Amino acid sequence: MCDDLPADESTPVGNRELLRALERPFPSSLNPYHAQVQEAHEQWMLRHRLVADPRDMPAYLAMRVHRLAALAWPRAGADAMRLGADFMGYIFISDDQFDLHPERSPAQVRRLVDAMLEVFAPAGPRPAVRSPGIDALADLRDRWTRGMPERWVRRADGHYRAYLEAVCAAFARRRDPRPITVAAATRLRLDTVGAHFCFDLIERMGSFTVPEGFAADPVFARLSDLAALHILHVNDVFSAEREYRSGEVDNVVIPERRASERDFGPAKLRTCAAANRIVRDFLRLKGVLPELYRRLALSAEEKASAGRYVQGLEDWMMGHLDLYADCSRGAGPRVDTMCPDTVFFSPAVISGTR
Repeated sequence: MCDDLPADESTPVGNRELLRALERPFPSSLNPYHAQVQEAHEQWMLRHRLVADPRDMPAYLAMRVHRLAALAWPRAGADAMRLGADFMGYIFISDDQFDLHPERSPAQVRRLVDAMLEVFAPAGPRPAVRSPGIDALADLRDRWTRGMPERWVRRADGHYRAYLEAVCAAFARRRDPRPITVAAATRLRLDTVGAHFCFDLIERMGSFTVPEGFAADPVFARLSDLAALHILHVNDVFSAEREYRSGEVDNVVIPERRASERDFGPAKLRTCAAANRIVRDFLRLKGVLPELYRRLALSAEEKASAGRYVQGLEDWMMGHLDLYADCSRGAGPRVDTMCPDTVFFSPAVISGTR
């Protein structure tokens, strides 16, 4: 077991050094509608009690998760940007409900996840067990599926369900006294980071869908996996201490730390090097796309849609990295100070009553 660590600010390897260690092969930009949608986004967060008290709104805004939406989807229109901001606020708040409450039993977490999964029922959202947090998810799903074809909805729903199941598995894994390996943490983190669903929203935000042949090709899956791996490595570098203290097991930096190392600094730098290898692999695989488009006989319009998706993956990788250029989520306020756990773990969820 690792010794207690100093706060992020006093670690030998600081955020600036980590940012210098991470390669940036793609440009990034900020969505021009970012400021325009902020007021509506704040009202949505308050309405669903994700920020329970208006006086806590400055603390929430200091987390800059709405800014990540603008960096991740820089080409989205105003309506889509509002959806992106609301989703990003929701996913950060809901994710921390699992992270910051290790006292919950696995059975209680399972009941919450099961209630959330009912939002994705084939016959439509029918959550029998309710809480404001579950209602917020139902509202988001109704908005993000609007106007999208059924094949996209099935793919997106599948990715979100996989995220929820992985969150449940990661919470249960905390009770396992055996140390987790880097490989096992990476496999679990690929789903708990939630990136694949965020990548589905690239299409929703741009009002397009990738061609079916491209979506079914292994190159599509591998490009998405590489982008997700980059995001999870970068995220875990900047949140290692916070997640270690809260008892999380699916941060890849934690098992990367060697017994001889007094802190997470060297493990973070090795994880940065892994992120750089991943982005280089992405660039190499991107080079096969012209031949893949020819093999799939894609039309000019289909090639443009596939290209927009790949560009969206690049936006996500660099936008996510930009988020840490001027702030650190690990140094921000605790979510449970602004969103009581009863917003998700309502008495009905805790008891399992319908």
